[in-house]
Amino acid sequence: MNVLKKALATISCAALLTVATTPVSAASYKLVYYTLYNKKTNQPVKGYGVYNHTLYYDAIEKMGRHSYKGVLYHDGVRYSGVQQSIRYNNGLPLTGIHKESGKYFADGKVATGIFNDILYKNGRAYTGVQQNLRYVDGKLLTGMHDASGKYFVDGLAANGTYNGITYKNGYAK
Repeated sequence: MNVLKKALATISCAALLTVATTPVSAASYKLVYYTLYNKKTNQPVKGYGVYNHTLYYDAIEKMGRHSYKGVLYHDGVRYSGVQQSIRYNNGLPLTGIHKESGKYFADGKVATGIFNDILYKNGRAYTGVQQNLRYVDGKLLTGMHDASGKYFVDGLAANGTYNGITYKNGYAK
């Protein structure tokens, strides 16, 4: 019976600790004269809190650049720009096309390599030959290459019959 009582007491204490350390949701905050308060206790918030996409620490808007839960903030607001060679958009490392430069970024860095089946070099879709494969706009070429007059299949000069035409080294026989 004592073992059961101890186990029950331990579980109850663990449950209380979990409830006591659970962060307060943004809906339970209020802002009064630039100070963040807990709506229920009417006390200034201790530690970090995010309210209306703004970062606060000990109830005051956090100034400077700070990372909180994987999001980069600058003067309390989600940061967009370059920090330590990483491009951020709305506080997160950019993955996708940057509107202003037109370059593709992966995890905040200019992309070089294959992403979503497209080959990028210095953030731009690659056109040219890479490892004996012909790329046009980042994709392996299948079709006629206008500059050389050769026919390609999956980036390689065609050898064989395609669409009823026989090719050798990309040229029709």
